[in-house]
Amino acid sequence: MDLLWTGLVTMVLDYLQNGGYRESYLSINGLEWSIKKVQAKPKDLLLFHAKRPNAFYDGEIGMPVSIENNATLTELEFLHQVVSSAGDFLSLREKDTRTQHLVGFKEKYNELKHFVLER
Repeated sequence: MDLLWTGLVTMVLDYLQNGGYRESYLSINGLEWSIKKVQAKPKDLLLFHAKRPNAFYDGEIGMPVSIENNATLTELEFLHQVVSSAGDFLSLREKDTRTQHLVGFKEKYNELKHFVLER
């Protein structure tokens, strides 16, 4: 779970710093994410795409199935939700005694939070 949050926060931070489009890949489970800015009025939108190409076997239909989802929302709503959810995760993990490997995540989270709050 730590790697999942670190990957997502890093991707969103890169998106904000470099604009327009970013993608990420988590090799542990083959999860792929991408975010893309969609210019719109009155507010810019963001297209979020998530895909788990590693197929799992669905016994009901008797074949492998991948999972893929898309969502479109305002860019600011997405950014605030990521910051809020990542903050909740960080708070939960800090209560755990095994937090020594959260240093990198905490730095990225604080940088993203600062970046979003400036908007």
